[in-house]
Amino acid sequence: MIVARSYPGLLEAALIGALFSCAVACGDDSSAAAAGGNGGSSGAAGAGAGGSAGLDAGMSGAGTGGSSMGPDGGAGAVAGASSQGGSGGLPPDCPLPTPIPVAGQVIAIQSVNVDTSEIVLRNVSRTNQSIQIGRQGWQWCSYPRYWAILDEEAVRVLAPGEILPFIAINNTSGVAPFFAGEGELAMYPQTGVFEEYEFMQAFVAWGEVQAFRESYAVQKGLWAYEERIQIRSGHAGFIATGPTNRAAGYTSVRAACLVVAPNL
Repeated sequence: MIVARSYPGLLEAALIGALFSCAVACGDDSSAAAAGGNGGSSGAAGAGAGGSAGLDAGMSGAGTGGSSMGPDGGAGAVAGASSQGGSGGLPPDCPLPTPIPVAGQVIAIQSVNVDTSEIVLRNVSRTNQSIQIGRQGWQWCSYPRYWAILDEEAVRVLAPGEILPFIAINNTSGVAPFFAGEGELAMYPQTGVFEEYEFMQAFVAWGEVQAFRESYAVQKGLWAYEERIQIRSGHAGFIATGPTNRAAGYTSVRAACLVVAPNL
């Protein structure tokens, strides 16, 4: 059973979408600027630099993760967010999210639910990370669809190990559909930079698909060429349980394992 929850700004995003007359494909800088402006400062790309992350063991309900070796060889302890860490009541066969970021990566895609189009981002660094949200802030891109991760204008500060869930809203047509058989997802810190690989912050590809943003992800070191996560029959998506730049670093799971509250 999928648990229904409300999301701030979701209704507003749908209403705003109805006011637009055409969709803009991610990756076209000029079109993206027309849809909302090539806003945001280049400093937002700083989310791609700084801090190596440890592995969040998260085995206790207290929300404090264990320490492990980060991708650059430094030990890093990643704390769970707001006492929500640990198994948190997930079914016993559900894997705990344990993303291992590449060097320099501070925000990772923790999970994707293709049934609900819910995406969960995670601070995989050892320091607080500021996430600019709103039309000029962080963007999701699943070519040719894209939009801001949330429609409110604000800055979210994520503590180490803290998550930021959102529903992928396509700019004019409401919730963007995802499919288990094929898909890709890239994350950017601002709009209008979809064809500039150095701005990409995270990437995943699954099923059998030509991933249009894969070459940029490979250049940035965020993905291995032609690797694809496989979502098993009857499963709703996947969770990061290993290296974030390899398909083998993600585990296919059923819907019950993608309930966000304990999914830390």
